[in-house]
Amino acid sequence: MLLRQILYTGVLLKIIVLFELATRPASRIQVLGH
Repeated sequence: MLLRQILYTGVLLKIIVLFELATRPASRIQVLGH
């Protein structure tokens, strides 16, 4: 189903973003700075 694929994609993107923020605190500061 398309909806299920969208949900899985959203979860994967959220995990990737959280992983990036957790591994690179400097990038999080830059994002908050914007």
